[in-house]
Amino acid sequence: MKIDLKDVLLAMAGAFLLCGQGPATAQARSATPEWVKTEQAAEKQARVLLYLSLAGVDVRMKEAFRKSYPKIQLDIIRQPTGELISRLDAERQASADGADVVYHTDRAWFDHVSSQLVPAAGPAASLYKGSKNTFAGDRFFTAMILPLSLGYNTEVFSKLGVGAPTGWESLYNPKFSGGLVGLPESGSAVVTLQCYSKIAQTHGMELVEKIGKLKPRMYPGIGPTVQAVAAGANAVGMVSSVSPADLIKAGAPIKQIVPTNPSCYYGYFAGQVKWSKRPEAAQVLMNWLLSREGQEAVHGWGYSASPLEGIPGALRIKPGEQLMDGVLTPAQEEFGRRFNKAIAG
Repeated sequence: MKIDLKDVLLAMAGAFLLCGQGPATAQARSATPEWVKTEQAAEKQARVLLYLSLAGVDVRMKEAFRKSYPKIQLDIIRQPTGELISRLDAERQASADGADVVYHTDRAWFDHVSSQLVPAAGPAASLYKGSKNTFAGDRFFTAMILPLSLGYNTEVFSKLGVGAPTGWESLYNPKFSGGLVGLPESGSAVVTLQCYSKIAQTHGMELVEKIGKLKPRMYPGIGPTVQAVAAGANAVGMVSSVSPADLIKAGAPIKQIVPTNPSCYYGYFAGQVKWSKRPEAAQVLMNWLLSREGQEAVHGWGYSASPLEGIPGALRIKPGEQLMDGVLTPAQEEFGRRFNKAIAG
């Protein structure tokens, strides 16, 4: 089975409350004098640095944040989650200048360093009280929910005489031999490996082994994978619903579907680091990311879901959809070894 993305994108207000969470409809408190002072101090710092592992939203974030805070320059370093974590851990141990706010998929990392994160102090934190989207005493939050999807190059499919993919099993086709399948490496993000594990549970390890015989091209993250599909270097690849959006709008020959056999939904988490050299600017950015204004800026184009209810244009997914949590089980770790052997073998 499949869901074409056009069937799940909304161009209207209202998103279902996700994952069985409690109501999150309360409006953020009016700015207090203390918060006004924080914003003023942030403007003096003039810059804030976000470490982001998601492709396809950095330009939107910069443009929208600039409208809200024209005196604060938002810089973004975007790398795959695994690379970001290595960079962050080195900065944390050295108390080095680097990230102010972190935005990636690895829940285990946020749990591990929660004592080195700063509780959100801005008015938007009140929107998340009592929900399942706040963790470790407001030290990090679910900021985005996404499905992994299949991106495919329509021109390559046409040349090969292949119909549109219908689900994860469509990654295997003898016509895709010789590297026409593109996949993010299993170690590029925990949720990537968790999705591979779910696929194998549904379709059997045999599907993974058959895909391995096609000699797929492996990439360090979803960003390079979607670029390769759009360029025609690959016919099809595992991506996320956001990653091809700008390319699709620019007219690239790429489309995507969201498989439901199984579905692979996951969260992106955001938190402010204690070793930030621009703490007030970090607080302002963190608050903006959590606010309804920031949520609409990120999710309002319809390719991602907000943890808040009623964000205009946000992707809607069914209530109770199980999210991959970014924390590997021993069984998933063992599967990862089998997956890498099957793909590399």
